[in-house]
Amino acid sequence: MIAPRGSGKSAWASFAYPFYAAVNGLEPFIQIISDTAGQAREWLENIRNELEDNERLAQDYPAVCDPGPVWRQDRLVLRNGVVISALGTGSKIRGRRNRAQRPTLLILDDPENDEHVTSAIRRERSKRWFDRAVMNAGTPATNILVLGTTLHADCLVMKLKRSAGWRTRTFQSIVEWPKRMDLWEAWEALLNDWEDPEREAKALAFYDANREAMEA
Repeated sequence: MIAPRGSGKSAWASFAYPFYAAVNGLEPFIQIISDTAGQAREWLENIRNELEDNERLAQDYPAVCDPGPVWRQDRLVLRNGVVISALGTGSKIRGRRNRAQRPTLLILDDPENDEHVTSAIRRERSKRWFDRAVMNAGTPATNILVLGTTLHADCLVMKLKRSAGWRTRTFQSIVEWPKRMDLWEAWEALLNDWEDPEREAKALAFYDANREAMEA
């Protein structure tokens, strides 16, 4: 899934979806992988808090809520036996098991950052880690969900979009550009006139005077 920043993609894919799959027992072994282990643990903490404190959830899922046998920052074992773990990009993923079971759902949430995509070497390392570690972490039946923002034309999510076998959903922040881009360019010139102390007020006045045409 490719979506812009601020669109809520992580809330849906790294919290709501694994949470739903876990409490309903749909995915026995879930791994949430983010750019850093700390980011992945934050989503795991959100899931843990809901299991501990959400009274309405406890009414619907009394056999799942409350702490399970393992209740750590990086790994939860729910009372229904479902395992959820949190890892950072580049972590050792292959070989991780829940007893004899390998991961059934892998969620990669923004696996690359701005520093990754500025370097061709780092981009290649990310793809190599994905191919060698992530793709071999589960079984042929393992579900793999990768979500991210297009930070570079050759970033991981764009490479996967161009690869056979992947189903991609793209959500755009701008569906259609305005017809009067010339007015937006004039507005931008006013706003970026750093020598004018009243640049923001002038840009706002220009926008108010041309709002209908600029938003058409």
